[in-house]
Amino acid sequence: GGSCSGTGPTCNLTMTGPRTASHNFTLIPPPDRTLTISPVPVNGTITGNGINCGTGGGVCSLTYTNGTTVTLMASPDPSFLFLGWGGDCSGIGSCILTMNVDHTVTATFGP
Repeated sequence: GGSCSGTGPTCNLTMTGPRTASHNFTLIPPPDRTLTISPVPVNGTITGNGINCGTGGGVCSLTYTNGTTVTLMASPDPSFLFLGWGGDCSGIGSCILTMNVDHTVTATFGP
């Protein structure tokens, strides 16, 4: 602004008299973050905050706004048990993730 114009990072002024220059910065929002459940559980489901990865194969993923807290729950099919989390989760309780980076989670179910 002022004696400068445009969107480039530099402003060249010829100082033949008084000049003013101003600047405007725009905050770039952080990128969205992806939660991936891979592989999709074969003997149970993983659900939470809009994601529902059912019995089957392949990959299940969902994109979240940066900073979102996601709580995942594992539910075994009949005659199976939830044996634990892997990847960016651990233990056998619910998995709580803050989506400030991309996350990958696995879940193990057994008879």
